[in-house]
Amino acid sequence: MKRGLFCALLFSLCATVLAAESPRDVTKIATNVAAMPIGFTWGPSPKVLLVGGGFAHDFKKLFDQADTATLKAVGCSVNYTEEAADTVRELPKVDAVVLSVNQSGWDLAAVRKALFKFADEGKGIVVLHPAVWFNYPTWPAFYLDLVGGSSRNHGQYGEFEVRVLNKSHPVTKNLPASFLVTDELYYFKPAPEGAMIEVLLQTSPAPKTGTRDEFPSAWIVKHPKARIVGIAIGHDENAHGLPAFQTLLQNAVKWVARKP
Repeated sequence: MKRGLFCALLFSLCATVLAAESPRDVTKIATNVAAMPIGFTWGPSPKVLLVGGGFAHDFKKLFDQADTATLKAVGCSVNYTEEAADTVRELPKVDAVVLSVNQSGWDLAAVRKALFKFADEGKGIVVLHPAVWFNYPTWPAFYLDLVGGSSRNHGQYGEFEVRVLNKSHPVTKNLPASFLVTDELYYFKPAPEGAMIEVLLQTSPAPKTGTRDEFPSAWIVKHPKARIVGIAIGHDENAHGLPAFQTLLQNAVKWVARKP
């Protein structure tokens, strides 16, 4: 439930209680409030929670509206939030979470506990573009155990090539052998002391964006229980509107959610 809606309901409740003429009226009001639906409405699985919010990206347009449409197109039940409280409340209800958040203060103790519990229960996690960045320096376990590394630099915004390294994995199903994307080329670096990763997609040298090095664009994080996919691309509509990106996101979500 959004904060504004909650406040409006609370104000309405208080006004109604004050207007009640008898204890019986108050009891009736409390019963009605207890029956109010709390949280998001979910359809059939796979249930997918999108968590966004922060800076340097159009979260509503891209990580909410565009990605919601992309995932609903393959039968996912989807809800989007930028609230830590929603994240904690809804995680136990869903099959997969897509983290695109870089919002300061989102990483509350309750969020950290809920997310690692979610992983330990064997659920699915996709870490998408903004969340791949090293946003939470006081939470190293997130990058070591759930991302397998982080990005702290990127090249100049521009066009570069992404190549599929493992064509047999479900996450790369129906992807072309290579494709061009106009995006931020994240310099993602695996953490030697972190979880092992398997790189599925990799950038080609892109001197026009400032680098001749190659970097992972999508990878599997080897978690003992959860299924986790990292995706480094996805800065703006040039990525989110790209069929290859949409296929990659759909495949990743279905695979981590253990849905065909």
